[in-house]
Amino acid sequence: MRILVLFIAFLMTGCSSQPAPKTYFIALQHAAGSATSTGVIGPSESCSLSVNQVSMADYLNSNGLVYQTSPQELVVARQHLWAGSLAEQIQFRLNNLLSQSCTLPTSWTLPANSPAKPVQLALTVTEFYGSYIGDAVIGGQWRLLDGMQQVLLEQPFQYRIPLTEEGYPALVNSMDKGLIQLAGDIRLMAAPHMQSQLSSAQ
Repeated sequence: MRILVLFIAFLMTGCSSQPAPKTYFIALQHAAGSATSTGVIGPSESCSLSVNQVSMADYLNSNGLVYQTSPQELVVARQHLWAGSLAEQIQFRLNNLLSQSCTLPTSWTLPANSPAKPVQLALTVTEFYGSYIGDAVIGGQWRLLDGMQQVLLEQPFQYRIPLTEEGYPALVNSMDKGLIQLAGDIRLMAAPHMQSQLSSAQ
């Protein structure tokens, strides 16, 4: 009997020492659905506005989701990880969102035979984390560049999107909503510069 009790205790100790399973998140998972529902540009069309570079703050270059535990502290999760490069996923998502506007205003597209190079975006992300007060924080700066890589517009941004519920899935959803807002603001602010660049190319 004593041997059986010791054996059960050994099993329980072994189970409790097992590492918790890791959970992987696809950042901005709504990309596939929104691409099919709003009429994205076709393969033969050219979008004149796209993100060609995404730079991340050093602490965001790890695979773990980041969470703010106090006004001074940020913690990188060990068990809740991004499924791939976060910079690449942000770039894909923003390009997906920006491309949805290409079929709307015709002035956002370049003619196929135009010698002009498309206007591009460079994005620097300095904040991309969940906060202990219950929201997702997304911040940084974007730059609009002409075909010669000259800066046409430079704009800082920060969004705080409340979480609808607790947990990492809700955090990722709120981050996605922040990128949707960012894409909308980029389209709005970049429009005058896009008009000017495209007019000069004609």
